[in-house]
Amino acid sequence: MAVREVDYVVIGAGMAGMAVDRVLRGKSVALIDPRPRRYKIGESVIPQHFGDPMMRPLIDIVWALPSTTPKEATIFISNDSMGWFPPFHDAPYAIHLDRREFEEATAAHFETKVIEERVDAIDVDSGLVTTDHGAFHANELIIDCSGPARVVARKLGLAREVWPVWASWAYHDVVATDAERFWGLVRRDEKAFFRFDNDTRKLVPGAVGDAFCPSHATILTQVADGVWTWQIPLWKATMLSVGVVSRHGPVSEEQYREITGRSIAPQFETRMRSWDHSGPHNSFHVRNRFAWTADRFAGEKWALLGDAAFFGDPVYSVGTGLATNHAIQLGRLINDGGWSAQKAEAFHRHTAHLFSRAKRAYDQWYFGNVMGSQEVAVDIQTDFLNGHVFQVRSSEAYVDMWDVSAAADKKDHFGYAHERGAEVTPKVAGLLDEGATLVGWTLDVARAKKDALHLEWSRPDAAPLEVSFERVTPNRQFYRAIGDLGLSYRKTETATDTLDGQGRALMEALAALASTRGDELHGLLA
Repeated sequence: MAVREVDYVVIGAGMAGMAVDRVLRGKSVALIDPRPRRYKIGESVIPQHFGDPMMRPLIDIVWALPSTTPKEATIFISNDSMGWFPPFHDAPYAIHLDRREFEEATAAHFETKVIEERVDAIDVDSGLVTTDHGAFHANELIIDCSGPARVVARKLGLAREVWPVWASWAYHDVVATDAERFWGLVRRDEKAFFRFDNDTRKLVPGAVGDAFCPSHATILTQVADGVWTWQIPLWKATMLSVGVVSRHGPVSEEQYREITGRSIAPQFETRMRSWDHSGPHNSFHVRNRFAWTADRFAGEKWALLGDAAFFGDPVYSVGTGLATNHAIQLGRLINDGGWSAQKAEAFHRHTAHLFSRAKRAYDQWYFGNVMGSQEVAVDIQTDFLNGHVFQVRSSEAYVDMWDVSAAADKKDHFGYAHERGAEVTPKVAGLLDEGATLVGWTLDVARAKKDALHLEWSRPDAAPLEVSFERVTPNRQFYRAIGDLGLSYRKTETATDTLDGQGRALMEALAALASTRGDELHGLLA
């Protein structure tokens, strides 16, 4: 068997695979996929997908695709309320489109070269990837972008189910659209109507004639406890992708017809397409038990990207944006001095933090795991699946997921940009009584620059904090001055810099550390 030597083997040529391959261009890379650009679900694309400069040129190409339809809003609908959410910041970059067209256009723009072979076996320790036509030896890293196949996580025994969830979907022709039918529902005041204000990040009252087209929106409807539908207009709103997602069990064809028959948004008059299997848009699709995560996301010889790392639920439409930006981050981490055990640990922690925030957002949508307790289910249905509280919870989750999927910048939680200073995480961790943790927080990375020590902290139940120790100088204010060391902080993922209880506990613990080990902290300042 011929073994082809490369530095990097990338498994899967979807969005994540193509993005990391593009970032690593010029290195020795084998991008393997037996059927690239095949049909996939994932038709609602957020602006974050195009947030990185590498992705920006694609927007003009994508707008010219036949299936592209503007995504002017996301509408969350419950029994008693409707809330609409505009895209954050770059509205022209929020779109609906056919995923296969999208990937074909991306591959053409990137000039992606795919080795169309099927992966049959992996030996992670040796870096050997065996295919149906031979084998590849990865001298540096195996990068898993295989999506729900999760080939590396399965091989290593790291894949586990997050929660049981099932989905069924099909396509409907749009016979007619009538925005007035939607606004009529608002006028009749049958449901409380809200809109999300991007500037204040708060819900405010909505009004008839708000600035979006109801037929150019992603529509997410809670139809029962733990059951919801998506409706995504495609091909200039002449076709509707309609899915049903349930935490209670598989959604049969009969159940699908019944649920969608009563939940299509009023602005659409539709006719379900035939299920003659003549193509993906004339078929009934099922995907069951698809919420999985890995227990670890990177090692010295491997890394997981996008859906191969974790996938919880399709509700927030962040899949392509998260996968693409995740891949770009990994590629640039590699380009900046190669891979190492230290970088594997940083990437693992970064991805674990993303998953933790995503899981909280999914729970906000379902409002907890109601499968195990009828009492909890009743309370949740009564208290949360109604009115303003439902929309508040949805808006919190919406903000979280858009932040999770955003492109990296100089403030990312694990980057190794040289201008950020020398990486001194192990030295700082050595000063802590519990290693890399302190009062429930985890130290993700520590960097020393001239006269400053920057620490990035995370925990599952609070927004991350960037904390700095600096030499005290005149006219400079600090959260706390301990001798000649000034302690300050900045929240990285919220609109407010007000500390909650967890944040105050961390700051007080760091102040105590500075009072007892100030000399050692001084010694770390570059």
